[in-house]
Amino acid sequence: MAGRVIDEPAAKARILQALRAASTREAAAEYAGISRATFFRWVAQDETLASQVIEAEAAWQVQSAALVLKDASAGDWRAAAWLLERHPRSKQFWKRIDQHDLACIPTHRLLQMLSAAEEGIDSAGDAAAAETGELHSVPG
Repeated sequence: MAGRVIDEPAAKARILQALRAASTREAAAEYAGISRATFFRWVAQDETLASQVIEAEAAWQVQSAALVLKDASAGDWRAAAWLLERHPRSKQFWKRIDQHDLACIPTHRLLQMLSAAEEGIDSAGDAAAAETGELHSVPG
């Protein structure tokens, strides 16, 4: 891309357009016809552009979160669960079980859990699932 004349105002406008559409910074640079290095240099040298980049990136996130919240408020439990699992203020309490980091559980507790599972000790949740037919026995 060296050696050619770049219409800087048009390129910056295309960058912001792409970022508002949830593009990455790298994709926005390509869309604007400039290199990644040029993009990052412009952002480092131009406080106004740097501020506009941050604002453009935040805009699509706010719009997307509002859409999820709208669906959650309309009664879509999946949208509500998705938001709870991912929002920084709630994700530590609401993340899916498969997303929990087992490294934070002490080894002795993990061994107790494994032993209980091997012995077939039922939890209250297992009993409730068995009553509703949601618990399937695993051949042993």
